Amino acid sequence: LMVGLILVADPLSALLHDEQGNSYAAAALPLKLLAAAALLRVASQLLSPVMMASGGPGTAAKLSATTLLLLSIGILIAGISFDAQSGIVAVSAVWLGVYPLLLVWGCVYLRQHWGIRVGELAPAFAAPLTGIGAMVAFVEVLRPLTGSDPAIRIGVVLAAVGLTYAGLFLHGRHKPLTP
Repeated sequence: LMVGLILVADPLSALLHDEQGNSYAAAALPLKLLAAAALLRVASQLLSPVMMASGGPGTAAKLSATTLLLLSIGILIAGISFDAQSGIVAVSAVWLGVYPLLLVWGCVYLRQHWGIRVGELAPAFAAPLTGIGAMVAFVEVLRPLTGSDPAIRIGVVLAAVGLTYAGLFLHGRHKPLTP
């Protein structure tokens, strides 16, 4: 969904206008950054149940506190350093910048405490990443055919997201059970 939001950010923000007729097109970049951050956040949130299950609720709490601290400091610095117009982009970039750090820390945690290497997790992400790749390719191949009409571009992205979810659903249903 977040990759779909990234793909639809430009045409969606081009369609939106306030009561004076001003466009919301400038909101596309922060929207894309926040959607990418949300995608990474979901991945990082998979660590908390692992920590809880391994008897480390304190570590899970520290991860949450660290996330809050990093975001708060980053947003404070962005708020002080940038004007309102570029500040919204800077704050969005802070959100995007924090989660890769947490994911790297999570990979180290999994390796040290569970002996799990990142490569061992790759098969679990293969189908979703393949679906996302196909969705992006579908949208990009059809982009020249859609012209500049934002409504048509939004429709293509929604169709691509729907097809991706349908494909992932069907793939999940036909997956053989492993002992």
